Amino acid sequence: MYKHYFKFVLAAFFFITGVITKAQTTVPYYNTFDNPLDGADWTHYAISGNDDWTFTQAYGSYTEAWKTGYSDVQQPGERVLETPAFNLTGVIDPVFTFNHRTSASNGDYFKLEYSIDNGTTWLILDNTAATKLNWQGASGFFTGYTAATKSSISLTFLNNPASVKFRFRCLTNFSTGFGWVLNDIYLGPKIINFTAQPALNITTAVTCATFTVSANVIFTNTFNQAASLTTKYFLSANTTLDPLDLELGTKTGMTGGGAQQWDKELSLPASTQPGNYYILYKHDNDNAVAESNEEDNTGMAQLTVKPVLSTPYFENFETPGPNSWDAYISQYANDDLLWDLGQAWRHHYTGAHSGTHAWHTSNTFYYDTSFIQPQWVESPFLDLSQSTGPQIISLWASGDHTFTIQYNTDCSSTWTDLATTGGGAHEWYPIVINLPDAIATLPSVRFRIQYQMVYTLPEGVAFDDVYIGPDKPDVVISGINNDRFTLSSDPEMSFSYSLLNSTNNYYDEFTSHTKFYWSADDVLDTNDPLLGTKQEADPNQTLEFLTTYTFTKPTTAPGTYYLFCKMDANNEHDERQEDNNVVRFKVNQQQLASFPYFNDFETEANNWEHSSTLTADDWHWGTASGATVNSTAFSGSKALIAANSNGRITPMSRMHYYSPIFDLTATDNPVMEFDMHYIMNISGSSLLEEDGGVSVSCSTDGGQSWFDIYNELATSNMWLRYTNYNRENGLDEHQRYENSTLHYNSNLQLKPSNAYNGRDCDRTTHYVANLSDFKQYDNVRFRFNIGLKNNTTEPDLTGNTECTVLVDNFSIAESTKDLTVKYSKELQISALSQKIKFFMHVSNQGNSATNLTNAKFYVSTDTTLDASDYYLGETLLNPVRPDNSAYINTAFSAPDNLDDYQYLIYELDANNANIETNKTNNIGAWPLALNSQETYPYTNEFDDIVVNGWHQYCTATVNSTTLNNNYRMRNTRAPNEYLSSVYDNYYPENGIFATERINPPYFSNDAQAFYLESPSFNFTTANTSNPLFVSFEFYCMGRGGSDEIGTNSDGGTMQYSIDGGTTWNVLEDPAHTFYWHFFDDFIIDNLDTNGWHHSQPVYVQASCSLAFLAGQPDVVFRYKYCSKAQNSDEHANGLRIKNFKIGVDEELAVKEMSKNSLFTYYPNPVNDVLNLHAATPINNVAVYTITGQKVVEKIAHDSNVQINLSGLSKGVYLAKVTAGNKTETAKIILQ
Repeated sequence: MYKHYFKFVLAAFFFITGVITKAQTTVPYYNTFDNPLDGADWTHYAISGNDDWTFTQAYGSYTEAWKTGYSDVQQPGERVLETPAFNLTGVIDPVFTFNHRTSASNGDYFKLEYSIDNGTTWLILDNTAATKLNWQGASGFFTGYTAATKSSISLTFLNNPASVKFRFRCLTNFSTGFGWVLNDIYLGPKIINFTAQPALNITTAVTCATFTVSANVIFTNTFNQAASLTTKYFLSANTTLDPLDLELGTKTGMTGGGAQQWDKELSLPASTQPGNYYILYKHDNDNAVAESNEEDNTGMAQLTVKPVLSTPYFENFETPGPNSWDAYISQYANDDLLWDLGQAWRHHYTGAHSGTHAWHTSNTFYYDTSFIQPQWVESPFLDLSQSTGPQIISLWASGDHTFTIQYNTDCSSTWTDLATTGGGAHEWYPIVINLPDAIATLPSVRFRIQYQMVYTLPEGVAFDDVYIGPDKPDVVISGINNDRFTLSSDPEMSFSYSLLNSTNNYYDEFTSHTKFYWSADDVLDTNDPLLGTKQEADPNQTLEFLTTYTFTKPTTAPGTYYLFCKMDANNEHDERQEDNNVVRFKVNQQQLASFPYFNDFETEANNWEHSSTLTADDWHWGTASGATVNSTAFSGSKALIAANSNGRITPMSRMHYYSPIFDLTATDNPVMEFDMHYIMNISGSSLLEEDGGVSVSCSTDGGQSWFDIYNELATSNMWLRYTNYNRENGLDEHQRYENSTLHYNSNLQLKPSNAYNGRDCDRTTHYVANLSDFKQYDNVRFRFNIGLKNNTTEPDLTGNTECTVLVDNFSIAESTKDLTVKYSKELQISALSQKIKFFMHVSNQGNSATNLTNAKFYVSTDTTLDASDYYLGETLLNPVRPDNSAYINTAFSAPDNLDDYQYLIYELDANNANIETNKTNNIGAWPLALNSQETYPYTNEFDDIVVNGWHQYCTATVNSTTLNNNYRMRNTRAPNEYLSSVYDNYYPENGIFATERINPPYFSNDAQAFYLESPSFNFTTANTSNPLFVSFEFYCMGRGGSDEIGTNSDGGTMQYSIDGGTTWNVLEDPAHTFYWHFFDDFIIDNLDTNGWHHSQPVYVQASCSLAFLAGQPDVVFRYKYCSKAQNSDEHANGLRIKNFKIGVDEELAVKEMSKNSLFTYYPNPVNDVLNLHAATPINNVAVYTITGQKVVEKIAHDSNVQINLSGLSKGVYLAKVTAGNKTETAKIILQ
């Protein structure tokens, strides 16, 4: 801190003396080394050892400085840093001073020397008679100045030489400290100076006898010596000290070095009138001290003298004036002022309670810190002594945080807490506090509302309409909204509203009358008909209660109208606030919607209305467009869209779209459906709550209250519950709700359409909710709500780049159920098989969950189910949610004459437990396709959603035949499932058969096993002149290298069967021509065979000869994988298979790998140089051994790259090539 004061004084000193500091040898000389050239005329060299003086940003310094050592370890050596030569002739009382830090070991030293013979001889800079500060002794400076330290010495003993140089001499012996850091060198006359600092602004009242001027004075002197200081204070009408100013007092005291608090209590002249003044104060007014700068001794404080206002007092902040409220922040805070006067613009407090102005802290939006110093808004001075009886302070507040009301009495500087209140309310609410008797009679009292931010991402508070004075009633209607509605077919309207009397005291026989008016516009005038008058029930104290007034509507024509309520219409009470007795409600009157109802919004959006309750309303009916909204609707071209002119939703907004009105009393089980694009920021599977989202609410009382549509999981789709895949049990778990505090009262948010909804969800854009809870109501309206914040730092940006909403195909109709299987596939099983294995997905195309039922299965000679078909068995079919599927994976014993049958027939809901809209699609047939694969080459890239002939399943343990249908191997990702690289544990891209994430019992031998079985292959038709082979790419990963698990805890292998899957054998390649197994004799204990284990997380091309199977009529292959190790983000266990092929030329397996989608390469096998070519320039090529050791790497930026492999041993390697933003791997054979 001293450094900055020192610089300030020196700058003024140099300005006054006219010295230009850039001449380095001119005195006075001051160098901060803040610029790279500041040390250009300094020299350094080694006396012995290393010269490691550097000019850099050094330890403990925020700017450039001189420092020894290249790191925190000092090398042995003695080195010096030498200044330019200076001329001290004529300099009065010269001094040398600098800032430094030191850190070294015993035996090291830091010394400062001087020379007056141009460096021929050097002497230690010291003198016993000289004035010094933190100076060196014979052995040098203290070696432990870890904090910045100023050292100074008077140079009068040098007798003003015409040339003097200084050098800093440092000796270290393998010191572990940071060395010597030097900065802020000054050579010149001794400095002594008082600098006035601005004082805090002062607010006082005409009745206050005294006030305090609070300011700092900075006393700068070379040796930090104390001095006597006298300061005089003056009252002035302007900022200039002149003879017309009134002297108020004097302060005398001792000052030390640096900044010092310098406060003075002064008397306010009795004749002072309200207004703005200045307190001017001058240090060393009588010039008792000869200073380096006499021009910086005067300071100023702004003095505001306010009148004392009488009570009762009321302020609505609509016309702020000189006697209104002012906002302040703690003098110790470095934060910006949060308080603002105007329209609040946060989600929990909007606008103002009355008019257009309220005090609010909406600026918290700009802060993501968890703490801000107290800030407050301060009232004028009030005289409470003229009022009688109990006195109160009342105000209206809103917001999610508490605040403190404080008071100050008798012009003191002490504030006392009156109450901490508020918080958790999203609408304006009254606060009424009785004033203590001790202050209720005082002539000068101030109040303030103090807010402090003490948690991350707060919204803050707002307050309005402050009353101070005797307690009075104030009858108000709360919860005013503009989304009331009524049916045009109803001649009467029952209007519900919340009434309260915001007071702390009970009034006997309190009566109040309210008058109601109907208007075609939003202005109440004499042309508006009176609907009637109601005597209200006794609304004593602050109890809020719901009441209703029923009236005959002047018109039943559809349209928008306004209902005015005039409270205390007969002026029966003297209220705290008389200008809030008339309130207005917007009422939408429309015809009843038809049932069932469907609207694709192509031709109309009749009786759909939209509005905003915070900033922008981006809802509209039209054609989708923009940067992130889908460019087309779900049907046709039009929909309900939330997007501004830039195609995005405006940040810091809350908007609503209202449906038509429905009568559900004649329905049995009504259901709401709609399609929606609703994209939000999602972390993992969680919505970022602070960003907001979409909710759907409902009103059954004409819009007086709105509440969430809560649906249990079984009756809805894409509604409230968020979905996670649980690798502990293999289930999709719909676990939790997400609230949004950006709507009203923390609404439950709908799941975004970019969220994961489970493996068996057909789509994530179709939303379904059961409405059976509302079928007793004849006046039901629904509302889409969007509450959006976003993670930008400006509330007025053009839009959020993530959130978009589009609603289409809205319907309300009776519930339906429809079970079906949406696809067909060939089983392609072996005619020798003793089991018929298959899996399928039973979809519910209705809008309501099905009942528990069953499914029966048969084999048949045709596609018609009849009595001649062979019954295999049945399986339980659990309830299926709308727009979802039930997953079945089962196996039945095959008939002995399996080859007599051609089809598998399924019968869904065989026991007729469900009433369905279509029963004809409950029965279907899949071809068995026995031994159908007999043409080669056979290839399967697994890109199809339905893969014919391949069957996957999981067993409870590796040695069990009991199916575990929770886990699967899949070749497609579910909608919005997390796409992964091969390094992590999420599901991979489509076109790869992959095991799902799994956590077996911890290090247990009872781990689940995955299987993937191929179709049955007939090799009697293969061309035997060339040997058969099988090839594929795979990735096998586990944690077998961990000591606590064991090296044989996980792995995968490939097996074959020639008897329809009754017995299985490991597919061996004794020659290891293409490195079929990673280890010659490695046994995976979970598999009891050798196999692949813990490969690098890259895909590997495998190929194996099938020559020994030539002529076999019925061959089935299967992959098997098991792991005892826990899956984690760091260790992604699993087996993944792609690009499967059976061919008739083993060499072809390698040749075909010579062309990838990304690059081509040749020759393969290779002897020395491998050539690679890609359309996109290749960035990097890395070559690995098959166990993952990197042996060659080349950085390239060319489409043609050569890699020299001549230094490697013969064998199989993996070449990993990166071109652009894509990476692919190929297997290379070096011979």
